[in-house]
Formats: sequence, C-alpha cells, structure tokens
Amino acid sequence: MDRSRKRAVQAFSLTAILGVALAVRLLYLQEISRYPSFFVPYAGGDAALYGELAQRVAAGDLALGTEVYHYSPLYAYMLGLSYALFGESPWVARLLNTVLGTGTVALVCLCTGRLFRSASAGLLAGLAAALYGPFVVFDTSGLKTSLGLFLTALCLWIVAGSRRPAGLSRWAAAGAAAGLAWNLNGFLTLFVIGLFLWSCLPGAASRPTEGQGPSRPVPASRGLPAVGFLLSSWIVIAPFFLRNWLVTGEPVLTTSTGGIHFYLGNNERAWGGYQHARGVRGSAAGHFHDARRVAEEELGRPLTASEVSAYWKGKGLEFIRTRPKEFGYLIMQRAQMVVSPYEVPENENYQYLRSRSRFLSGLPGSGFLLPLGLAGLVLSLARPGKTFLLLLFFATYGAALLLGLVTWRYRLPLTLALLPSAAFLIVTCITAMREKRLRLAGACIFLTACGWMAGRAYPVSEFQSGRDMTAAHLRMEGSRREILLLQELSSTALSASPADRDRLWVRLAELRKSLGDLEGSAAVLQRALQENSERPRLWHALAVVSEELGREDAAEEARETARRKSRPPP
Repeated sequence: MDRSRKRAVQAFSLTAILGVALAVRLLYLQEISRYPSFFVPYAGGDAALYGELAQRVAAGDLALGTEVYHYSPLYAYMLGLSYALFGESPWVARLLNTVLGTGTVALVCLCTGRLFRSASAGLLAGLAAALYGPFVVFDTSGLKTSLGLFLTALCLWIVAGSRRPAGLSRWAAAGAAAGLAWNLNGFLTLFVIGLFLWSCLPGAASRPTEGQGPSRPVPASRGLPAVGFLLSSWIVIAPFFLRNWLVTGEPVLTTSTGGIHFYLGNNERAWGGYQHARGVRGSAAGHFHDARRVAEEELGRPLTASEVSAYWKGKGLEFIRTRPKEFGYLIMQRAQMVVSPYEVPENENYQYLRSRSRFLSGLPGSGFLLPLGLAGLVLSLARPGKTFLLLLFFATYGAALLLGLVTWRYRLPLTLALLPSAAFLIVTCITAMREKRLRLAGACIFLTACGWMAGRAYPVSEFQSGRDMTAAHLRMEGSRREILLLQELSSTALSASPADRDRLWVRLAELRKSLGDLEGSAAVLQRALQENSERPRLWHALAVVSEELGREDAAEEARETARRKSRPPP
C-alpha cells in the first residue's frame, strides 16, 4: 500500500473513531437527560456554581464580583460566552463538553501515533478513549473537567512534536496550552515546571530530518524555546491575574484556594481522598468563605485571600513536619488509590451512575485500563527517548496527587498517559506473538498481571462503598425534591395565596440549606423577595441564612426589615 493510500485509510479510521466517540456521548447524554440532576445540578456542587457564574457572564458581569477568584475562571467565562451565543440551557454546557471530549479523543489518537510512530497504536488508543466510561461521564456533565483534559491533551500533542521544524513556535504553543490547563487544574504545577525545564535543554530546539533519524540542533534558536514557553504561559494567565489585582488589590495568579486544598489532603483526619475540614463546607464557596472565617477566628484579625491560603498551607506543612509517619502512611495510601480501580467520588459517583445505567456499565473503566496502562509504562522504559513525555507527565502529575489528595476527577488526567501506554503494550504483545518472540509476549502478559494485582492493593470496604452510594443517592434525591418544589411554585404563580407562596419558597431555601448550600439558600430567598418584598417571613428566613453565612450586617438589615414589615399600618 502506497503512502498516500495508507494516510487516507488512517484518516478514515480516525474519522470513524470520532464518530463512535460522539455517538456514545450523545446516547449517554440522552439517557441522563431523564435524571433530576440534569436540569437542577446538585446543590452546592461545581456544576451549579459554574452555571450561575456563566449566567452572570452572559448578563455582562465580566468582573464576576469583587472577591478574588475562588474557582477556575476560564471555564466560567467560556461557558458564559456559550450562554450568550446559544441561550441559558443545561444542554449548552453538556453539548460543549461533548465536543471537547471528542476533541480529546482525537488528540489522544494523534499523540499516541506521534510518540510511538505507530498508526495502529494511535487508533487503538483513540478507540479506547472514545469508549472509556469516566471520559463519557465528564464529557456529558456541566463540569470543567472536559476542558481541562482537552487542554492537557493538546499540550501533550504539541510537545510530542512532528516532522516539521520545531523550536520557538512549538514551545510557545505548548506554553499557552499548559498555562490554560493549569488554570483549570492546579495539580499540573509540577508538570508545567518539568516542561519548562525540558524547554531549557539545548535539544528542545531541534529540527527533525525527513526520515526517522536523529534530530540536528538549531543553534540560532537555542534558549528561545524556554522564553517562548514561559512568556506564552504567562500571557494566557495574565488576564486573570490583572483582574484579581485591579478588583481586589491582591496579586493572586488565578485562584486563592490552593492552601485549603493542600490542607484537606494533609491533616490529622486525612485518609487519602477528600476530607472536610472542621467548620468548612465541602464546596467552592465553603473553601473560600468558611476557610476565611475559620482562619480569621483563629488568628483574631481580618485576612486577605492570600493570607488565608498561607494559613491553611502552613497548617498542612506543620502536620507533615510534626507527624512524618502519618504523612508517610498517607503517601502510601494515596499511591494505592492512584492505581485502584475504585473511583473515589467527587461531584459525581461513577459507581452510582453505572448502577443506574446499563449503557454506562457496558463501557470499559479504570479496572480495564489501569493494568494495561501501568504495564505499558513499565515496558516503555526500554525506550525512554520516545516515551519521555509520557513518563514525565505520569511522574509529575502522580507526585502531585501523592502530595495532595486522590479522587477520580483529580486522577483522571493520568489517563492521558495510560491510554497511549496501554495501546503500545497491546500492539507490542500482538506483534511479538506474530513474530514468535515469546519472551517479549510473556513479559507483556506478566507486567499486565502485576498491574492488575497492584490495583487490588487498595481494599474498598463495604462501608466506604455503601456510604458513597448513599451520599450520591441523597444528592440525586435533593435535585428531585427541588424540581418538585420549583414545579409547584410555577404552577401556583397566579392561584396560590401569598402565605402559601412564602411556605414554598422557605421550603426550597431550607432544602438548599440542608444540602450545605447556604449561598444557594440565600439566593432562593432573594429571588422570592424580588417577587414580593413585603413578606416578613421571607425577610426573617433570609436573616437566619445570612447569619449562618457570617454576614452580620446583612442579617441585621434583614431582621430590621422583617420587623418593619410585620407592623400593622398606622
């Protein structure tokens, strides 16, 4: 088969794989559109937060308030732009992520083919990415994860290089992709640093020959790749830094919650996954507002966002310094969780969603990928020159997880290294069997068995699994109850008495509060007061919620308004 025909076949195969990826995601999207959480995201969850932020952006609030970002702003602005163009609908965010997820499949396929110079390995990795269950879940959600995976895969594909002249332009593009990906996922910090150090090496600016021979250096561009990488990564982050500085006066690069996240993984109650800090709700708002309140109460003075982050980071470092044995145990525990097939829940519970869906339960998950991917990484050590990028990514990102915490959303980017490695292992094993190289084929099988056994090193108790499933069910039930209350409010808009409407609004606010979403509870009451600001019961309920949020001035104002509205007219 000549080269042009071979390329045509490969292009057709890639197109078919992307069609499969898109079809799988659309089918699952149609299925979950019947779930209560599709139209009403979990109270206090990230999907609800980004939906609200996107609405504000679409309405013209580009500054997004007067506080330092306590969330990843890139996804909020992108989703807000989508709302402005296509309308505010839960379908918009999910279809956007579906397109991004399909793009990630293409990048995995192309990157694998580049790294191993094997079209077969690339197509196999792409097909696995198209059918990978955890990818499908996030690609049909309203979360930022799909955008983060796409940008990370884009960075890997760019750095993987091509047969075109390499140097400043490639490393500048990689820096832009890495900076945007880091904006969405702070666990990429070590990887971004590793890429920058790599770009500083003389061989980073090279021009491959037309064949598959070694690269020849380009002395004129020596040093420029590092400059291009650094400048481009800074340029894409600069708008968020400038917004924080101009609006709040604090020089915060993007978000200010790095300290509390570090502490959540390193404290006396930590177990490896997500662990609530005392007095801090497990939501983005809790990590910002509650973390600040607890820190200010402890230190007895007002704190800036940077000082709050430093406070929590200091507590985490103190735990590591004073309890090194416990920290060592946490490292080993998290290492086991990284290679475990159990998906530790965060925002969504993969095991719960599989139990609700025959379609999702039929797709391969981490239990299938991890043994193959880990074995492929070990096998690739025999040819580190071609797989250095994957090894660098896996090592740096894995180290960040070991120092922080492990959940299935945080662990998911490792898949971008495991998918190519798994494809490489399978292709190598098949080739070895075809060529009757039994020792190599046996080594592939042995390494896969070792990867499978490593994944079973983290025992998941029935208590942990049952607790996680119960929590997921309660969150879904909360969305269902909220839908029923919203439907009742809509149906009684004209017929119900003001007292009955008050009762429904207060029930909705109390539901949000019971789910830990105090900000959402206050928003419900403020929305009710826009409908009728003369109702003292609503003002009183708002005063209670404002007090729980620590907004003393707002609580006192609401109490005074409730008293004034309760007085009979003279």
